[in-house]
Amino acid sequence: MTDGSQGLLSCSSATTSCTVPNLKCGQRYTVVVSYHLENCSSVPSQPIYMDSVPCGPAGVQANVDCASGVVNISWSAFKNATGYIAVISDSNNQITRYNTTGTKLIVTPNVCGEVYTLKVMSINQSCVSFPTETTFKEGKRNIFIPF
Repeated sequence: MTDGSQGLLSCSSATTSCTVPNLKCGQRYTVVVSYHLENCSSVPSQPIYMDSVPCGPAGVQANVDCASGVVNISWSAFKNATGYIAVISDSNNQITRYNTTGTKLIVTPNVCGEVYTLKVMSINQSCVSFPTETTFKEGKRNIFIPF
């Protein structure tokens, strides 16, 4: 098994599977299998390609617009991500989940002054990254009364 920088990783097993530890997130690996018995080796298999779990998004920010009561959430795109999951939870563990292919969300939290936890994860095919986490406090909404 080789990574994008041609670093060689290997495992050995007496069965039809083995585990390669310490794979890096966001990498594409080339996998080749061969059989070894004493001093004899088979011809290597045709290569297959495997993407590891994506890395979590970087630069996660939650900017509260106190005048409107909305929160502008953004993060940097990750090259191998096909989408993102953003999860917002309050102090009572009430959770709101958003699925998006973009890198920005605009949300309106429900409770003024509440501290929220934001977790954003990258996804690709069937894998989900570890979350990138930050917190934000929903600001006081200004109420305008016309004269």
